[in-house]
Amino acid sequence: MDITRRPDDMKRITNFELANAFIEEQILEYNRGHYYPGEFCCTDFKVLGKQKRNGKTTVYMWVLYQEYTDDNGKIEDISGGYTPTAITVKKSSGQYELVEYWEAENGL
Repeated sequence: MDITRRPDDMKRITNFELANAFIEEQILEYNRGHYYPGEFCCTDFKVLGKQKRNGKTTVYMWVLYQEYTDDNGKIEDISGGYTPTAITVKKSSGQYELVEYWEAENGL
C-alpha cells in the first residue's frame, strides 16, 4: 500500500487495499517478538485461497516475516520465517476485525 498518499486520495483506497493493509498489520503484530529482534522488519504474503462462511472470511496464505539489522551500512537478515498461515476476519461497519490467526506448527 502506498503510504505517501495525501488525505484527499484516501477516498480512492479500495476494499482490496484495505484488506491487504489489515492482513499485513496482523502479520507484523503477530510475529513481533516471535523471532530474534532486529532493528526493522518486513513482511509479504501470497494468498492461496479464501473461504467465506457465517459472515467470516478465512484467508489461506504463505507468509514471509523477516527481521533485519544495519551493520555499518550493510543490511543483515538475522531472523524470520516463511510459514503457511490462515487468518480469519469479519467485517462490520466497514472495519475489519481479527477473529483468529493460525500458523502451521513444526512437526512430522
